[in-house]
Amino acid sequence: MKKLAALVTLLLTMPASVLPAQADIGSLDPTQLVRSFQRAQDSIALGDKASIGMQRELYKMVRSELSRPDANEVANERNLRAVLSFAISGGGVALVYARRDAFKEFPDLQIVARAVQLYNGKNAAEVFSALEPRKIGGVLGAAIALVRAQHDEDLVRKVTDLSFVKLELPGTIFEESALRAIMPVYRESADRYRFIREASRYARTFGSSPYASTFANEMVRAAIDLDDPAFRTEVLGVLSFLPEPERQALLVRIKRAASLAGKPELFFALDKDETPDGASDAQVMSDADRQLLNIYNQIETITVETAQEALTQVRNIIPSDLQEKNRRLRGVVLASLTAIIAEPDIDEAAKTASVNAEDDIIEPEAQTSVDAIEVDMPTDVSKVAVEPKLGEDELKLKSFVEKMRTKIVGADELLETLE
Repeated sequence: MKKLAALVTLLLTMPASVLPAQADIGSLDPTQLVRSFQRAQDSIALGDKASIGMQRELYKMVRSELSRPDANEVANERNLRAVLSFAISGGGVALVYARRDAFKEFPDLQIVARAVQLYNGKNAAEVFSALEPRKIGGVLGAAIALVRAQHDEDLVRKVTDLSFVKLELPGTIFEESALRAIMPVYRESADRYRFIREASRYARTFGSSPYASTFANEMVRAAIDLDDPAFRTEVLGVLSFLPEPERQALLVRIKRAASLAGKPELFFALDKDETPDGASDAQVMSDADRQLLNIYNQIETITVETAQEALTQVRNIIPSDLQEKNRRLRGVVLASLTAIIAEPDIDEAAKTASVNAEDDIIEPEAQTSVDAIEVDMPTDVSKVAVEPKLGEDELKLKSFVEKMRTKIVGADELLETLE
């Protein structure tokens, strides 16, 4: 009864023209059942995370009802199209097999039904290659175009299919999926204009979607791969459309990636824009903060000869002048520089060299739950090839560099936790 009540509650939000006289699941035809399920999916894509649980229950109920052999169903074109779209979207081909006789009365749908019966979730580009989604139209045409594009190596047809989905069903789970699928195409082809266009559209409409991890990953990759002064402004424009928690989380990820990629201009461009209008002086990053972050960003280029100078600069930065997170970062940088200078055979001394003062102690903090987006792990930079016949000084330097790189990876992980 609870499941039925949940379904009825959802159906009550649908237009009156869609509702039957009695909101009884047994009286709903396939079109109404499938539409209720799709509306739940659309609600989730628009940011209603509370509907995720209801979506699972609706899927089970709709699939179970459509699988009933004694269901009182009218085999018309409208209902058969709904069954086909649900089958493609995960309902299973068994629903199509059960109605194979009904499809004989509709030759155009029978061709689609035969293709759907061959569909296994991965061979969409092959089994749907001869179909014309634009001609089929509606949810069914969009479903075919979307699944075909997700597995299609023909980029021209892929973009054509995804563009059709966006135009056919705006504001739905179909458009949300199409936008996520088309962004990598434009990023890989270095098409900045079209990438930003699609990213902006996603951020404005689906910025709170629980499926936004792909969008976030693409924004990070594009910010690095397509970086130039004009594109940085466009990226910040896209971020401005996001809700504040999501904007901050993604901004931190891009800044982190910029630091790892050795792009200080991008890092500081994003950092400068991070301060909101009207912020107090205490909220604005100080010169000491910027100096410390600049040293951290360039630490991989510091040699044994220059490490002492850099270490002196960092120690001269007064901890009380720094933001809390950068006081901790100061300790990380001190540990990294000390590792460069220290002798290889005194590892324990190197490990404790940076914690000889209370303000240098690095304590772990509980990880925030703001950024629930998956993080791409950086390339393992600790594997340094050893060249044969190196002199003693060169071997010593190699050891220092390897130790320093290990510290950098640890520092980056700490930064992610601090953010």
